[in-house]
Amino acid sequence: MNYQIRKENMTDDILEKIMYIDKQFYKENYTLNWYKKRYNKNNIAFCLYDADKMIGYIVSAGIKKDLYDDFKNGKYDNDYDVEPELFDYKSKYMYISSINILKEYHGKGLGLGLLNELLNYYKNDMITITISIAGYNLAKKKMTYIKNTTNEVAIFERKGNLNN
Repeated sequence: MNYQIRKENMTDDILEKIMYIDKQFYKENYTLNWYKKRYNKNNIAFCLYDADKMIGYIVSAGIKKDLYDDFKNGKYDNDYDVEPELFDYKSKYMYISSINILKEYHGKGLGLGLLNELLNYYKNDMITITISIAGYNLAKKKMTYIKNTTNEVAIFERKGNLNN
């Protein structure tokens, strides 16, 4: 297999490919407009390709400090209902909002490759909420466990270098 990770801006084309992958994992079917409220063309996705087919991605977005603290304090078990104005692509605080890989590509270490790319690219403080065992196992390899908010949801943080 010829896997590549490419850094992509959040164009409509990339968002549509992300939506296609997300439909394998989430009950909700969000519209392109929902994705556009959360991400803009300044956000970056690290996209995993098998030849020319996008098979996975990891996305983070800048968030306001208040939202970062709310995530860290366990005020959210998911991020579906977070108001779009709490996202701020210029922020020094980042939220890893999603990492998904098509099911047929699981178990190949590809998620760790995506997470490494993201963490190496951003030096910001980062936070994430895991909603699966696979997400939990991946996050604990590179981030600091904060706490569980439910039996299925855990919060992880990576302190960055905010002075650079």
